[in-house]
Amino acid sequence: MTITVQMVLERLTGPVGRLDPTVDTLKSGRMDAEVRKVAVVFMATYAIIKQAVESGADLIITHEPTYYNHTDEGAWLSGNAVYERKRALIEESGVAIFRLHDYVHSYKPDGILTGMLKKLEWEAYSDPAEINLLTPPSSERHTVRSIASHMKSRLGIESMLIAGDPDLPVRRFGLMPGASGGRRHIEFLESRD
Repeated sequence: MTITVQMVLERLTGPVGRLDPTVDTLKSGRMDAEVRKVAVVFMATYAIIKQAVESGADLIITHEPTYYNHTDEGAWLSGNAVYERKRALIEESGVAIFRLHDYVHSYKPDGILTGMLKKLEWEAYSDPAEINLLTPPSSERHTVRSIASHMKSRLGIESMLIAGDPDLPVRRFGLMPGASGGRRHIEFLESRD
């Protein structure tokens, strides 16, 4: 059986139903193109697209925009050397690129948050009614510093910016990956004791 881009996208978007409006659209390629290999990435940078194509990927699923703004508008970049080089790579390779942002955040539970909890090994800390509110067992002692150190280790990152006292004891905390906006983050934290 031949698997097509459309079949993969229907599988990814099906659990949610139709979203309108959405930024989740096919950014390049054809819906009827055959898919033998998929690359799943957080951001489709030039280097990542090149690596995916070289590895034989027919379809790239990206969470963030391909063309530098939320709605992937590129006309304003026409003539820009960086944009044109990236666009040429995509067109010449024939790779299909689909943005999976709104749908994955609409999964119940949120797909990005669920993945982060698994990667950080914090599923047991999460409240099933509100999975981004985390409460470690009282037998565990945590500080802002220990939480940041754990995240750095599990995510393989070298540095993390901490605002405030890194030795502040923590008994509950919120995990809100991404850039949903300062207002949303602050309102979430203010509504908790």
